[in-house]
Amino acid sequence: MTASSQTPEAKGFSWKLIAPLVVWLAIYLWPVPSGLNVNQWHYFAVFAAVITGLILESMPVGAVGLIGLTVAGISGYIDPDPTKSLRWMLAGFAESTVW
Repeated sequence: MTASSQTPEAKGFSWKLIAPLVVWLAIYLWPVPSGLNVNQWHYFAVFAAVITGLILESMPVGAVGLIGLTVAGISGYIDPDPTKSLRWMLAGFAESTVW
């Protein structure tokens, strides 16, 4: 197989990897609707990007969820206190239904 006959997916590039980032950026930059504060709107942008990644199956489900969880926790969308944010991020793994 020659290099020119390979599809973009075979080379490692996929539009499905970029689509969740485009959704996140579009919502993130959109003006905040009345009734929401900036933090809530940006958290929604992360949520929408994760849902897009899950629908398009751009990565394994666990990876998409973990990336969304990490972005939400590190960005301070959950709680400005990093310790409380970390507790929130890890609390779900203590649930038996997750495993």
